[in-house]
Amino acid sequence: MIKNRHFMLMGATIGLLTLAACGMTTTSTTNTVTTGTTATITTGTDRPTPPAGDRPRDQGFGGYTLTEEQKNTCGITVQTTEWPYYVQNTLQLADNMTLNYDNLDGEPLTLEGQVYGGLDDSDPIAGAKIEVRQADDSGKYHPQGNGDYSDYDPTQISLRGYILTDENGAYKISSIYPGLYEGRARHLHLRISADGYNPVITQLILPYEGDTPTPENDNVAQWLPYCQIIYGNPDATSADLTFDFRLKAEGDE
Repeated sequence: MIKNRHFMLMGATIGLLTLAACGMTTTSTTNTVTTGTTATITTGTDRPTPPAGDRPRDQGFGGYTLTEEQKNTCGITVQTTEWPYYVQNTLQLADNMTLNYDNLDGEPLTLEGQVYGGLDDSDPIAGAKIEVRQADDSGKYHPQGNGDYSDYDPTQISLRGYILTDENGAYKISSIYPGLYEGRARHLHLRISADGYNPVITQLILPYEGDTPTPENDNVAQWLPYCQIIYGNPDATSADLTFDFRLKAEGDE
């Protein structure tokens, strides 16, 4: 039996984790900053229109065309690459919320939202599985490897696991801001799946002001809709972020 009090093998409680961001605008609004432990977070800021010559935001990761809904309202959640360090069959978080169960140092971060089927809010998906992994504050993944959960000692696993949405399709995750990893903007890796829907692998970009690279020259972020580049709430003492995932039903075009 695996001895790890941070997880539960049999999903007895269904809690929440999500990240909601919808409207994409092209004008800058407020630009409040809050000071973090390692950097300054710009919050409450809409993404600007990219300058001429940048890769077009009407193309998705790998060059496929985004729908109007994806460009303008985030639409069906956009697929990205799986890499790096995907470990299959990780365990459900013990409280269905706390990803930083090892209390690693870093800027506090809360992400929440809902998982929906389709483009409107009429079909919240209960029991959707949200797998999440991230780098620690220094940019290191635990483990720095792929494979199955059973390939590793539980002490090697940190900042990864899964949660299930509640009866309203809602989720919540408590963690820390991921550090910079190998030339990437700060980001979360997520895989969302539910019976009757196409699973989606995606990323959310969580930039600090002053980071290099910026989302505009990150090789994944530049293919994502603006709504997946997320800044925090300027009125919060920690970064409280939201994002709603939207899945396509199996068989839908």
